[in-house]
Formats: sequence, structure tokens, C-alpha cells
Amino acid sequence: MGFVFIICVILGLWCIAAMIIYRNSISYRKADQIIFAKTQDHVDIALHRYLPRGQTKKNCPVILCPGLGANRYNMDMDDQYSIAIHLANQGYDCFILELRGVGLSEMPEKYYLGRWKITFEDFVRKDIPAAIQKVLSITFADRVHWVGHSMGGMVLYAYAIEQKNQFIQSGTIIASPANFNYMAKMSKLAQFGKFILHFFPVLHLRLFTFLALPGIGWLDRHLGKWLYEPKHCETSMIQYAAVNLVIDLPATLMQRFERWVNKKDFCSEDGIHWQDRLSEITIPLYLLAGTSDRLAIVEGIQAVYQQLGTQDKTFRVFGKDHGEPSEYAHGDFVIGRSAPERVFPSISEWVNQHD
Repeated sequence: MGFVFIICVILGLWCIAAMIIYRNSISYRKADQIIFAKTQDHVDIALHRYLPRGQTKKNCPVILCPGLGANRYNMDMDDQYSIAIHLANQGYDCFILELRGVGLSEMPEKYYLGRWKITFEDFVRKDIPAAIQKVLSITFADRVHWVGHSMGGMVLYAYAIEQKNQFIQSGTIIASPANFNYMAKMSKLAQFGKFILHFFPVLHLRLFTFLALPGIGWLDRHLGKWLYEPKHCETSMIQYAAVNLVIDLPATLMQRFERWVNKKDFCSEDGIHWQDRLSEITIPLYLLAGTSDRLAIVEGIQAVYQQLGTQDKTFRVFGKDHGEPSEYAHGDFVIGRSAPERVFPSISEWVNQHD
């Protein structure tokens, strides 16, 4: 009984510590406006609007799309770590898109376990067209700039191929793979994930990150490099991201990524091989890759760059060997210490050149 009591006390203290960190880190940031677009299957998706703050309003609005497992905070952590605020300060009308099931956006079917059956095609064929049309209707523009991190860039690849590049003025793709021939290191992790996903319709990442809050320092040393470069990110910012940015993930979506990794093919359920059709993308694209990124490795992003059909394209690697103060992993582009001074200006420079 004594041993069990000690364990219970330790767990209790751990949960109390997690709650204290959570309450000290939780954010109530809001955009200037929150707008909803209705998809063809009647799902309301949220667009968080940041009105232009610059002296001169630019021509095309910007849609920013977070990555897998992230909500709007991916693009607007705080006043410093915010790609949305950075671009709004340049004079752009910015909209952070939360895809279905993310943040303030609806689940397809409320209060039903089937609500977690969200697919990548839902994002590409339903959410993105609805979001673009909503933004164009309220800004009176003809085209939009797209800035996507991780999966937020992958959906643009697929959309541009299927929709013949329409309504896109330019694309900024941050650490977004589309050639899965270079994902061998992810194979074992994908196999483990496949086993786990057989038992759960959803991965409760919010619960996991809450319980992990007191041990962020340990995670830095052992698991951190899968998501960020520990020496390049403040522990307080990692805690802030764990509390505010992370969302639960549908197993259906994770299973798709597992198949892409193991089959080495970025494709749709109905047989569209996006990986083999990247040459059909003709919009201007800026691709960013990080030297320490294990989820979107440099060689894979470079292969995508070479396959693209557009002649107006730029590929840039961030890391010490490329003139940066630190190596860059997957999340460093948004929460890395040097991101506001190094990454964000490079994005606005590209967008400015193509507005």
C-alpha cells in the first residue's frame, strides 16, 4: 500500500504541475475578424482574418494554412512569432484557414464517432475551394497567395494539380513533402503508428501534451528533434505551443500518411498520383526546407522542386551550412528563435515579388 500511495502522490503532483503550466501558458489571442465559409457538404470552416496594417494595401489576400496536428496558432503564436501579423504589417489581408475538425471549424458530423472520418481529399476538394471563394468574395480580389506549413503546403500541391492552378497567385511551401521516395527513416515509425491506429479512432494529442508539460525538458533531449531543434527554441515557447497549438488527430488522416510513407506514393484514394503529376503545377512556388527536419527532409523537398512544372520557383535550405544561426527542424520555421528575423522576411519578400 505504501508504494501505491507514493505513486499516487507523484502522479497527483505531476498533474498539478501540468495544470499550473497549462494555466500560465493558455492564450486567448483572437484575430481581427472570424469568418466562416460553408463547404459543398455543408461544413462551416473558420477563417481568422488579420486586416492590413501597412500603409499600402497589397493586391492579393493571403491564405495561411497550418500543418497536421496544428490549429491557427501555427501561423499566429504571439506578436513576435506570427507569420500572419508579419504579412499583415506588410499590407496584406491575411486569413488563417482552419480545415474541418480543426479549431473553430466544424466536424462533418457533430456528436457522432464518425465525425473523425476526415480525409485528405476533404481538405483538397471541399475546404480549400470554399475558403478561396469566401476570401475572394469579401476582398474583391481575383487570386490569393497561399502560405502553408507541412500538410498546409501538401494540400496546395494536390489542389493545384486537380484544379489546374486556378485562383492561386503564388505559393509558399514550408517543409511540405510530396515525394515520398525519401521517407525511409519514417517507415518504422509509420508501421508503429499503423498498429496503434487500429485501436483508436482518434489520437488524443491534447491529452498527451498536457500530461507531458512538466517533462518538456526531458522531451527536448529525447523526442524534440522530431519536431523542433531544442537549442533553437525557447522552452517557454514549446510549452506555449503544446498548450495552444496542438489538436487531436483523426486516425483516418494518420492512416493516409502511413500509406504514403510505406508505399512511397503521395496519392488520393481514388487513384490520382499527385507525386507523379507535380509537373502540372505552374504557379510560382517558394519551397523552404530545414537541415534537421526529419519529417520533410531536404532531399525530398529538393526532389519536389525539380519535378515542378513552373519556371518561377525558388528552393531555400535553412541551416548552419546555409548561413543561418542554427539548424532548422520541422517546427523551427514558426517557433524557432531566429524565425521572425530570418524566415518571415524571406516569405514576405517572395510574396511581395509576386503580388
